[in-house]
Amino acid sequence: MLSQFYITTEDFEHELRTCGSKLADWNNAHHIQRHRMSDLGQDMLSFRGSLVRAHINATMWAVDDADEASRGFREPMPNFEDLHAYLSGTTTNLPQDTKEAVEAHLEAGRARLARMMRRSRSAAGTYAQQSVWELKAAYKAYFFFVRAFHDACYGVLLNANGAHPGSYSSMRRCLDKKVEPIYTSVASIPGYVDWFYSFKEKRDEVKRGANFSLVGPQWNVGVGFNRITPEGGLTTGTMTFRLGDLVSAFQYSTALITVIHRNIPANAV
Repeated sequence: MLSQFYITTEDFEHELRTCGSKLADWNNAHHIQRHRMSDLGQDMLSFRGSLVRAHINATMWAVDDADEASRGFREPMPNFEDLHAYLSGTTTNLPQDTKEAVEAHLEAGRARLARMMRRSRSAAGTYAQQSVWELKAAYKAYFFFVRAFHDACYGVLLNANGAHPGSYSSMRRCLDKKVEPIYTSVASIPGYVDWFYSFKEKRDEVKRGANFSLVGPQWNVGVGFNRITPEGGLTTGTMTFRLGDLVSAFQYSTALITVIHRNIPANAV
């Protein structure tokens, strides 16, 4: 997925540059709006290195964590009835070899727990935790970069269609109110409207103070949304965000730039 991420961001970069050049040549361009769109697009591109490094580090430590947790794991496990009987102290009817298997299983578990606790207190644990914080911060940043970029694109589309973007112009208002002819142009991007509202919902959760936790599997790490309750508890929802979701965000952003490109009028002769 990292390869796809780079390829997708390169497509976005090319389309942003091409559209920016055409806007610069257009006599009636609103230069504040076009520069705002360009700058936010560059923010998205400039941050990709930080995201990739954080993703690689978090993946590496997630794999290491899974490996550490599995070391010393005994197969086969004792059956539940034997384990329950042993822990309950009712071992009279347990064969000696069964008791030894249960004891070996419990000892392996204690050793594994001690090893994981030692790891969490070591430099390895520190680096693993740091990698999670870096990945969470990178994804948080992208929620704001991408959302702001699409608002800026709407401003450019207003300009291209002879309107002046106001202080509260936003892509959400465009889609909610079905502002024409822009709504039809934007809605022509397959899946864009549904994607936008879904992405906005996640961004709004971040604005409201949602935090992230690392979610697996280790070959496809991402972030899950958490919230602290007024009582100090932690709630986890079903929303997640992974590298593939960020790839989709860049693809829809590229498609939106293409729509802008098509909407730029020719210069009056």
